[in-house]
Amino acid sequence: MEIPAVRHPVMYQQWRRLTFLHWRYPAELVQAGLPAGLTVETMDGTAWVGLIPFLMVGVRAPGVPEVPWLSRFPETNVRTYVRGTLAYRSRRRWPGPVGAYCDADVEVGGPMPTGPLDEFLTARFRLYSRFAGRLVTAEAGHPPWPLHRGRVTALDQNLVQAAGLPAPTEEPLVHTTPGVSVRIGRWHVAGT
Repeated sequence: MEIPAVRHPVMYQQWRRLTFLHWRYPAELVQAGLPAGLTVETMDGTAWVGLIPFLMVGVRAPGVPEVPWLSRFPETNVRTYVRGTLAYRSRRRWPGPVGAYCDADVEVGGPMPTGPLDEFLTARFRLYSRFAGRLVTAEAGHPPWPLHRGRVTALDQNLVQAAGLPAPTEEPLVHTTPGVSVRIGRWHVAGT
């Protein structure tokens, strides 16, 4: 996949200590949960759903310094793959409702060479979200992930189910990475 240059970023971020946990799902099941106009991408006829916990740091707009209590926070995304990444985001604020959770222990292994499936699951450079009831998209420019092997030693989560899918029944495919610096492009309505 071609890495976007993002010549005029509207935001800088650093995505650190990422873990990619991926499971296979029937494509028709994943497609049923996508917004109109998006088509699930598959690898060998299978859709993939990822649970990606990470630490976001250095979040700031161009020309603006980091704000300590706004520029560093953990985030977990449940995502699947279209012609980019459709992120299902769940924001929980204290003392707000409790219910969706993810507790994962992962052993980080050594660097790994990447193959077609690894690139399919991780080399994504477009974000999708909802804003004011509309599907919006932006480019996320960053260098290729320095991927490492990983192994789940404990996992207790219900975020995949909170995104409308059945609980995974198999062990996940695991990738880890120390992270990358990211330049986020301008958000615009998808398809424009």
